[in-house]
Parts: sequence; C-alpha cells; structure tokens
Amino acid sequence: MKKIITMLLALCMIASTVACSSGDNESSSVSDSNSSEAQTSSTTVEKQDVGGLQLPLTDETEELTVWCVYNNNAVPDPNDLKGVQELERRTNVHINWIPVTTSEASEKQGILFSSGDLPDIMYAASFTYPGGLAKGVEDGVIADMDPLIREYMPNYMAILNSNEVARRQATSDEDKLMAAYVMVGTDTTIESEGTWNGLAYRKDLFDPMGLELPETVSEWHDVLLKAKENGMPAPFSPGTNGGSNLSLAYGVTTNATDNYLQLDGDTVVASALQDGFGQYLEEMRSWFSEGLIDPNFTSGGPMVTRDYSGVENDSTLLYDGWYAFACGNTTYTMGQTTNPDLYFQAITNPVLKPGDEPVQCSQRIIAKDPIYITTACEKPELAAQWLDYWWSDEGTYLSWYGIEGETYELDEEGTPEFTELVTNNPDGLAPSDVLYQYAFNSGSWFGKHDVEQGWKMANIINNSEDNIQLDSTAIFSAPETNLWLTSSLAFTDAEGVELTSLQTAVNTLIEEYMVNYINGNDSTSFDDFRETLSSYGMDRIVEIYQAAYDRYLAR
Repeated sequence: MKKIITMLLALCMIASTVACSSGDNESSSVSDSNSSEAQTSSTTVEKQDVGGLQLPLTDETEELTVWCVYNNNAVPDPNDLKGVQELERRTNVHINWIPVTTSEASEKQGILFSSGDLPDIMYAASFTYPGGLAKGVEDGVIADMDPLIREYMPNYMAILNSNEVARRQATSDEDKLMAAYVMVGTDTTIESEGTWNGLAYRKDLFDPMGLELPETVSEWHDVLLKAKENGMPAPFSPGTNGGSNLSLAYGVTTNATDNYLQLDGDTVVASALQDGFGQYLEEMRSWFSEGLIDPNFTSGGPMVTRDYSGVENDSTLLYDGWYAFACGNTTYTMGQTTNPDLYFQAITNPVLKPGDEPVQCSQRIIAKDPIYITTACEKPELAAQWLDYWWSDEGTYLSWYGIEGETYELDEEGTPEFTELVTNNPDGLAPSDVLYQYAFNSGSWFGKHDVEQGWKMANIINNSEDNIQLDSTAIFSAPETNLWLTSSLAFTDAEGVELTSLQTAVNTLIEEYMVNYINGNDSTSFDDFRETLSSYGMDRIVEIYQAAYDRYLAR
C-alpha cells in the first residue's frame, strides 16, 4: 500500500482520482463569501474577509513550524514556491517548513515523537499518530483541537456543516473534532473521489476477437477461454490473494484491505463466512485449472509491482485492481509501455445472471488525512487560523491552481481555469512542471483535495476535452449498492487490543486458504474452512466492528 500511495502522489498532477456521487458519497456545495482575488503587485494586503477568516491574520509577521509530507523534487523547499510566498503575503505568517517524503514519513515521524522536539503543526498524510489521535492527546503530544477548530476555523466548520458524511468521518465517537482533515471534493463541492479502481480489459486485444462485451462471470470465462486458445498465456490477473471484483457477483468482497468485512444494510458481516465466498473460490479454482489465471498472481500485477512486461507481451486480457488514472493509453503516454495502440477499458463489475444489478465494495472517504497542532505550539489560535485558510475557496485555488492572473483565471461562473502559462508554456515547460513552481499541492495535500484540478490537468496533457480517467471512475462507480464498511471507525482500547490479537491470524488463515484452494494445493471443504475461521475468532471480530459501526452511525 505504501508503494501505491507513493505512486499516486507522484501521479497526482497527471491524473487525479475522480469524484462521483453514489452510495455513501453525499456531495455538497461550499463557497466563500469573497472571491479569490490575488494581489500580487502589492507588498501589503488590505484587510479582507475570507469565509469569516480575517486576513492578514496578524499585523506583525509571525512564524510557525510545519512538519509535512511533501513530494516535490523540483522545489525541495516549499518557501521557494510562488504560491507559498503569496500565502505568506496574504496571511503575514512565515512558515519554517520541515518537509519529508512519503517513503521516509513513517520513520521520521517516529524519530520526531521520540525526540520530543515537536513542530507547531503536523501533516503526516496516511501515517497518523501511533494509537490514534486520542492517544496523542492523552500522551500530551497533540493539542485538544476541538475548541480551536470550532472557534478559529470557520471555513473548515462550513465544510463539516454542509456535508453529513464529512462531519461524521471527521468527528470522534465522543463528538470531538480531534484534527482537521484533508477534505476531498471538486472546485465547488465536497464529495468523495468515487470508485477509482476495478476491473479493466485490454480493448485493443478484445476488439479483434469480434465478441460481445461480457455481462456475466460465465461470459467472461468463455472470453478468457478463447483468449487462452488464441495463445494468451495468462488471460486473467486477479489480486495477490486470488481475490477480485468478480467476487462481488457472488455478493462478497475478497479485498484484503476490507479485512474481509462488509455491510448488509447496517449489519456488519464477514465476507469469508458467506456462501458466495466459497462459490467464488470454487469458480477461480476451476479457472486456474484451465490455465485462465496468471500462475504468478501472488506476485502482484503491474499496478502493484510497476512491472509492465506482461502488458508489453500482451499476455493478459482482464486485470483486477486497475486504476482509473491508468486507463485508456495512459501507460503509453506516461512512458511505462511502448505500444501506442494499447488501451485499457474500465468495466462495471459483472453479475451472475443477465439483468442482475451489479454491486461494489469501494471506499467513500471524504475526510481523508488528519492535520493537527501539537502541544509545543505557543500560538495555537494563530496556527488554527492559518490552517483554516487552506479550506477556503481562495486557499484551495492558491494551493492547487497557483496565482490568479498568472497560472489561472476565474471564468464567468467563478471557476478557475488554467492560463496559457500552464497550457501552452512559452518556454516549452510541461503543465505539471509549471505548477511545480507555484502550487503547494503539487507535492502535498493540505486543506482540500481538489480532484477537479486533476481532471483539467489530464485534459491538457492528453490535448483532449475527453477525460478517460473521469469516464473510467464513473464506470467503476456505477453500481448503486455499496457493501463497503467505512474505515472511519474508532475502537476502544480494549477493542483495539482484542482485534490485534485476533485479526492478523484470521486474515492470514483466509489468505492462505484462498491462494492454496485456487491453485489446487488445498482441498479443505469450504464448510470446514468456515468452522476453523469461526474458531479463530471471526465472529468476535464482527461483534467488535458492529459495535464500532453503531457508534459511528450515532455520531
């Protein structure tokens, strides 16, 4: 997952994941009371109101120290970014940045906490405080941000008040705002990114076969069988555990990141205990015996290993876990493959019988990564106000689009659009290279994660009004029924200890059985496997998650 996170951060300027409104994804419109008017020619900033926040934040220049995950090799010091310089001019706050890359964040965070030499503000992306934010407050490391957020962060509070899902995800079971979260949305809305990966097939290999696009698992079997007969050595590439989105046709998730848990309405169930789980494994065992599954599936496909040799050799027709940003011929335009005709086409999850409604099990995260003030901060009110600016429209455009009048303009509807400095740079710079000089969120995700900027950037790079990444995510997101159990759950200390003692052994048992049953090395019946799984504590895990989910719904 760390490899995938690193890859996604590196690619975020090329093709950001795409927003969609479905399932748990409730969108809302959030707007500041004032426009994003940059005043780049002046050395002073007139007093102005930005969504209830008064700028500049202080009459005399103040300083704060910010430790953050930041991946911009072109501009290693954020203070050299023109957008950050403009941020300082608007707020009158100078930041002493401590940037770390994604690959070193976890280790350096641990060293930082051990040293006790804390910055004023921390953003560690997906690497949060060990034991959770509440533990950080208890340990005297993280400041109690609840009163700070409610009193000094009006733009952030406006987002929470506008979107029930965002509010619930950003709030603790005790109704506390433990941190300020990066919020996903478009230029003008707050909503989840949609389903950004799923099943995709090689359209350039499929079309010459002259077949109808399959709707069912059985029809895909027949297509893969024909591909095998035509000389394709590994027609289907599932996940490393043998799971895939095909299992959703049987009503179960086989995704390890879901901990083999899913929802049935508001009831938490273990996917590995459902009849459909065994039916899926039986089907994949048959496919493997026919040579339809990549025999090296446990090693991971190109989305995990970044090894595109199989793609180059046209060895596989259908891939699971393919990302929207890699659909179309993006792997060619990004230089990962050499075939200009290569084309990955996203598909909605197949069903068992024609006419059945497809389902998905995909995350709907809006509040994604926490940013918090530490107890070392001597000016927490100022720190909270400085952070709040990032969630304003003005702060969002500055951090994602750069400086108005230079890298973007507002159209008649007030929507930011890139200028020719970005789209047709006179010095021949690529659009992303231009923004690397201006926009902080070229290398990090502070405030709002504006996925719409990524769509526009992809269109510029592809020189097209069509956006394959956006279209692909819409296809992945099409099923209305979503079995996903939110990851925004909080567990008590006792629950956490019990889960730690149970979950590793349970997940290992499931994955070993899946792999060995599919490849024919284990003939244990599914009923016997379920009995063993229950004896390992699977039922107790479900009970703990159900209690946490009930608390989540009550937030």
